[in-house]
Amino acid sequence: MRALSTAGVVLLAVAVVQPPTTRLAPANARLTKSFRAYSMNRMLEPAFAAQELSDGRVLITADRRFLVGDMRSGQATALPDSTGAFVSLSRDSSLIAARNSWRVLVAGVPVGQLPSTNPIVAYFRNNLVDPIGADIRGNLYTEVPSSGSGDSFSITRIERRTGAITRVATLALVGMRKGGVCPNLERAAYFSDGWIAIARAQPYRVDWLSADGDWIHGAPIETRAVPVTDIEKRIYHAWEGKDRERIFPGLPLDELVWPSTMCEWHSGYTPLAMPDGRAMIYRVPNSTMTATRYDVINRRGERERQVTMEPDQAIIGFGVSTVYVRTVDGSTATISRHPLNW
Repeated sequence: MRALSTAGVVLLAVAVVQPPTTRLAPANARLTKSFRAYSMNRMLEPAFAAQELSDGRVLITADRRFLVGDMRSGQATALPDSTGAFVSLSRDSSLIAARNSWRVLVAGVPVGQLPSTNPIVAYFRNNLVDPIGADIRGNLYTEVPSSGSGDSFSITRIERRTGAITRVATLALVGMRKGGVCPNLERAAYFSDGWIAIARAQPYRVDWLSADGDWIHGAPIETRAVPVTDIEKRIYHAWEGKDRERIFPGLPLDELVWPSTMCEWHSGYTPLAMPDGRAMIYRVPNSTMTATRYDVINRRGERERQVTMEPDQAIIGFGVSTVYVRTVDGSTATISRHPLNW
């Protein structure tokens, strides 16, 4: 810590402690199939996701389809008639949920279907939402606009056996306005043991809700504020601009509403649930770090380290000791598997 003197006033300049940094390990397998390349910002694009099965194969969401990839051969096979929201129920079981038809998969093979009269299917259809998480305790999770409020969402838990509905937490909506830059709808990651991690904004922090309903409120995560300059605006616009054009077509750059400092994270990237119970938060690129980087957050809300990789890479899922990554090269994207080394 060093002292600065300005007009007779002594100021203490405190350096931000940088977290340990780990580089993504080289790939040990990849699929030979390529996919359509989307903007690295996934706000309005079909999500890429991966669920590793116990036999080493991987279920992949890509190009609005669901595929089973064999990392040993590099081949991927599309599931027939597979559209809808994808939810992992356990290591080898999952759901593909469409409005009126829910298909159950075991080891990547369809084994049954829930009828449209099922009360759980009816709940999601009537509320026009999709399941976005599940746990091994028999619950599904979704996020529903709060009644009478346009600035928050309720995390809702639905018990699969009885259909019982519980609202367990609230996600605030910050900065979502026409021309607003760095919107932060607080986002959640859902873990198989029933825990939920919630990325908060202003200040940046992560709160945890245990499976038993206990809250662990994370302290603000120390970061270096990056003032908004013309350089930062260009970097941010190059990263997010394509998606903003879809939301607000024809909006001139000089009508954008900028904060005083760059945002730490963006609601277009939800937190990721790691297999060991930690959460990962995608950080918005800026002039100090243009590479892809994630904060790794433990269940005390503490940042343990950052993980970095190439700017054209993003994590799409995990196995027990592996991580699956999408890499964009021109007009195509490929999927690779890497050792989980952090």
